[in-house]
Amino acid sequence: MVAMTLLRRDGRAENELRPFASEQGALFRADGSARMSHGGSTVVAAVYGPGQARNWRAEKADMATLDVCFKLEKGISIAINAVSLALMDAGVPMASVVTATSCSIAMDGNLYLDPTSAEEEKAVSWVISARSCSNDGVLTCITNGLLSEEQYFACSEACQRASESVAVFFRIVHQKKYPVEPTDH
Repeated sequence: MVAMTLLRRDGRAENELRPFASEQGALFRADGSARMSHGGSTVVAAVYGPGQARNWRAEKADMATLDVCFKLEKGISIAINAVSLALMDAGVPMASVVTATSCSIAMDGNLYLDPTSAEEEKAVSWVISARSCSNDGVLTCITNGLLSEEQYFACSEACQRASESVAVFFRIVHQKKYPVEPTDH
């Protein structure tokens, strides 16, 4: 028996990510910024600060917080990826870089990785997973709609594989901005 691969409206297979594009330093006055695109969806994120601490001796870098203003329900994974790139651009120390991916379940039960807005609208449920690049752990998992345990774990596994691709993309972006020069011995 041959497995069939369903093609979506944009020509991708159900387990295929949309093409990535990004630009760090996209905003002039921000300390760090990034424009992140997945296919036709684009998010711009900016980092202002960290500001100068009033009492630098009392500063606890490992206790820093991040305030985020967010006003959309769709595209959360793209926004998380844009924020990660903006934090990297600002040089904010992070214990790990965070990547995020999403997966939806259509009415026919098919699983679609990295759904478009139209696919999310038609989905009966979806899963967004944000992961740590350093320890391969799930930082957060957002679900919407009813899904079986089997569907949840299938989405989680698909998101994990996709997060590895996003992490590779982040490494390439970072290496282009900060190339490592070979040392002469």
